[in-house]
Amino acid sequence: MAHNAERFVKRAAEAKRSSKRVELKESFDPRSSGAQLELVRDVAAMANSGGGVVVLGGGDVDEELIHEQLARYTEPEFEAFTQHLSITTFRYVPRDLRPTLGATATEEYLQQLNQELLSRVERSGEAFLSNAMIDGRFALRACIVNFRTSQADIEALLPLLTRLGAETDRASREK
Repeated sequence: MAHNAERFVKRAAEAKRSSKRVELKESFDPRSSGAQLELVRDVAAMANSGGGVVVLGGGDVDEELIHEQLARYTEPEFEAFTQHLSITTFRYVPRDLRPTLGATATEEYLQQLNQELLSRVERSGEAFLSNAMIDGRFALRACIVNFRTSQADIEALLPLLTRLGAETDRASREK
């Protein structure tokens, strides 16, 4: 693990432009919610594709504030699959099931859980998602294309899915 981190840092120090493993941000304002979301997207993409380094420029960077903002926008109950333009695919994964990801029983349960979660989201009327199959796994699919979609709409999605996901999980396990 330390060897990979050293390799990424060395690559970042030598980078002249962004690449798959190095994201150069010439300026970054951690107080901007748009910049925060972009950073979270970059970190999630790197985490799901083998790692990398984000280099932040633009003066003094308050690392504590950045970590705070990342924690605010990331939810450990979600596993990201893909992110491209305005489309993101992911699934709800209860924390206690993370260690058993990949096991047949866990994957079958997550298929059923996320299908039911999608139905509950639709019935709630609070958001609209579709679904996709990613490598044989049922994924929730968020596609933001409406020009009236606000930052508040986007920020409300993960808490909504976390709440409905936990309710769906509880109900499924009680059966």
